[in-house]
Amino acid sequence: MRNKRDDRLEDFIRDWYWDEPSQGFARKLGKFRLQFLDHLREEGLSPKTLNVNSRNCWCIGKFECDYGNTTRFSYRSMFSSPAALHVYWFEHKWSRSKSAVGSYRATWRRLYKYAQGLENVGE
Repeated sequence: MRNKRDDRLEDFIRDWYWDEPSQGFARKLGKFRLQFLDHLREEGLSPKTLNVNSRNCWCIGKFECDYGNTTRFSYRSMFSSPAALHVYWFEHKWSRSKSAVGSYRATWRRLYKYAQGLENVGE
């Protein structure tokens, strides 16, 4: 029996996978993204800002699943700024507007800081 958290995760990652192995990777990646978004919510960000970060996290996850060259999830993969390739995908698949690209980069920076914080507490 699925619970609300499982439903939320499945709704978030539905377009990220195409078979059982890719679903496993997408679930781990999606769970991490949703934990990050919960962290942002706890920081008291406005609903509008949370929505933008959620959209950007969805894009980051989708691009990682579609174009990343890995099937093994590690939150340490977030320890880099938005790779030029990720920004390229965003610009060509989602939006080329300066504000959208800037917000995408801002979400990456927040994600980086969040992942660094996990590393610092040994999670």
